[in-house]
Amino acid sequence: MNDSFFVLKSVADFAPGAFENTAVEDGSIQLGRSGGSFILSGCYTSPGFHMGAFLSLTPSWNAVTPPGTAVEMQARVAANGQWSRWFSFGKWSPFIDRASLPAAQDEIAQIQAEDLLVVEGHAPADTAQVRIFLYSDDASVSPKVNLLAASFRRLRPEKEEETTGEKMLEIPQYSCLVRDPSMGGRIMSATALTMMMNRWGEDALPEEVARSMYDSGSGRYGNIAFLTAIAGAYGYECYTAHVGCNYLRQEVRRGHAVGVLLHYRAPALSEEGPGEVTREYAMLPELEDAVADSQGHMAVLRGFVQKDGEDFVVLNDPLARTNQEVLRKLPLKKFKDLYMGVALVLHRGPQGVAGAKPSRRVAQITVNEQEEVFLSLKGEMLPPGYFAGEEMGGCTVCYTISDGIAYASAAQKRFYYLALDEKGFLKFDRTAAAEKRITFYLIGARGVTWVGEKFIEKPPAPPEEPNEVEQTE
Repeated sequence: MNDSFFVLKSVADFAPGAFENTAVEDGSIQLGRSGGSFILSGCYTSPGFHMGAFLSLTPSWNAVTPPGTAVEMQARVAANGQWSRWFSFGKWSPFIDRASLPAAQDEIAQIQAEDLLVVEGHAPADTAQVRIFLYSDDASVSPKVNLLAASFRRLRPEKEEETTGEKMLEIPQYSCLVRDPSMGGRIMSATALTMMMNRWGEDALPEEVARSMYDSGSGRYGNIAFLTAIAGAYGYECYTAHVGCNYLRQEVRRGHAVGVLLHYRAPALSEEGPGEVTREYAMLPELEDAVADSQGHMAVLRGFVQKDGEDFVVLNDPLARTNQEVLRKLPLKKFKDLYMGVALVLHRGPQGVAGAKPSRRVAQITVNEQEEVFLSLKGEMLPPGYFAGEEMGGCTVCYTISDGIAYASAAQKRFYYLALDEKGFLKFDRTAAAEKRITFYLIGARGVTWVGEKFIEKPPAPPEEPNEVEQTE
């Protein structure tokens, strides 16, 4: 346990808690068994943790939730010996419609999406407790909870002595602004997490991660609790932590890139020069060359370097125009202005633990003479208008064109995004792809991506007009 967060991830960590129709099996919390079958619901409750005075709690959980299963994290806090009610952070699985619950409060605490806050004017909380419910629709399968954590915003953060040192990590660079135009400017945190996972050999797309963690309750892709949960679904150990720069340095020294929550405003520009800053962003620190304002998104901390005796921080900031511009080097002093004190810690998961991550399935592709795209799943052609239907609402349809280059991950390729016409057809321009192999991706909202390859024939040349022959008598 750290002064600002706790993490439960081992048999010894889980043992002091209370088990209700649950048990620790193979190192993770699972549903209990009856007659060889899993009980369909159960709960694990942690002991209470005394954390000193704090103002907010952010939960993290890592769980394997195969289709038909889900988990639900809850938390409560105590101030002066009095407990708040339990607050739910919503049911979770990549394969369901995930949603945080509407804002609610009692006399001690209130919940807002992924944060449990002490009510303004109330004495700070000093103790916290979490519990997690496990659900299954099938008695032959159980979700597996591998990690439970909570991070706290302290009333008086402890001051830390500065440490120094240089270390740089190789991290792929993805800009969220070159991704699916329907959501690219809103998936910064999902794009940052994709960079962090793909450096370990994952082959995820930012859209896959974003679609599979979308919070339909708040309408956001930035729910940090869901961000840690989707990393856990991919089989990684991931949690949030309220920490300072020394902790960040320690993680980088160990070879771990760290997500860092940043906020800033871009220089306000107009055609005549600097313009007005909206009141919403006026208090945020300005970041030179920033392309947009942000009230909080994850970037990837990849290292610390020194130049001429000054410390610099090296970042991959996904809020950039191009993949190349993602890389940033900032003076440490400037970074401290932008850093909100919240980190996303990501480690490789335990060996042999399989994550029920978003899956990829094979689809067959047909492109007709009208340049309309059709997909067949399991030999059955999807009918026209299917993509506009409610079942596939919120999907991303895109493709890449083979160019003979070997990429470390598919996310580094150039993607082209298809839009639906008014009839729900996918329209495709075969001009650039003629006589090349393309890979189509249909990224759904419930943890499934369909992938298909197709060689695009050169479109037939238009028939030549017959020559008019002048006839004379």
